[in-house]
Amino acid sequence: MEDYRQNIKKMKEELALLHLSQAQKSLLNNRRDELEALINRMQDEKDALEKSRYAQNLDEFDIVASLTKQLNQKQHALSEMKAKFREIDHLLDQCEEQTKEMLLKKEADLALLIIEKYPAEKLAYEDLQKGLKYAQLSQEEIQNLIKLHNHLLDLLQKIFEIRIKVRRQGIFSYVFGRSPNIQISQYLEALSKVANNALDSLEHYSARLGEDERVSLVYAKIRTNLIDLQVLCKQTWNFKKIDDVMTTLQQTLSEGLERLEKVSQELEQEGAEIQRTIQTWINKYS
Repeated sequence: MEDYRQNIKKMKEELALLHLSQAQKSLLNNRRDELEALINRMQDEKDALEKSRYAQNLDEFDIVASLTKQLNQKQHALSEMKAKFREIDHLLDQCEEQTKEMLLKKEADLALLIIEKYPAEKLAYEDLQKGLKYAQLSQEEIQNLIKLHNHLLDLLQKIFEIRIKVRRQGIFSYVFGRSPNIQISQYLEALSKVANNALDSLEHYSARLGEDERVSLVYAKIRTNLIDLQVLCKQTWNFKKIDDVMTTLQQTLSEGLERLEKVSQELEQEGAEIQRTIQTWINKYS
């Protein structure tokens, strides 16, 4: 009994350290994103100052001097921000050594130790793990579909931008630069390939869904949208079809994206709840 308690205590301490490392990693990632946005904004401000300084006449000494001073201050601040950014990257590299996989393995090892002591709890723990694995895998799959949907919407937006350019410039849009018709044909080909990849992914994902009606209904609707898109891409296009059919399809894809994001959030919440239940289970028997 004493060995059991000591082993449990040691493993729980190690697990607590891993949880702390993951929490720190999350905070560092958030700070990194904030710094990256700040650096980009400061770089834009610095570029604007440089353009303003170069636009001044050389005899406007006071204005040039003031802009030069501001530029130097901005450059100094920018250098400090980049140094902090590199420091956070270094800390994140250190956190990577304590990976999420290590945390999950340590948690599983602790659970096995508990099950050795309380074998009647094995089924309950396995059910929790099964539910967690399903939620995590389903969310990962849906995140992939979300990326593909965003790619499709980006390609459609490029087609609409070309259409707007042609409407504004008329024949002149064909005189300068690449032909709008060639660009649209290339984007339609790209759309067809991405839609095909998404359909292949759907077929693979659907094979393991089982009786999860919530996800299967969303997948069925997404599949219909993607097939409609493939059919459209294979047809001869014209600007009226872009204005009417593609605009409607863009709205349909956007609605599909919203459904996917909603289910992804639900699965994330379910996974988090199961993880909390597993932690409660571990605490109860250790």
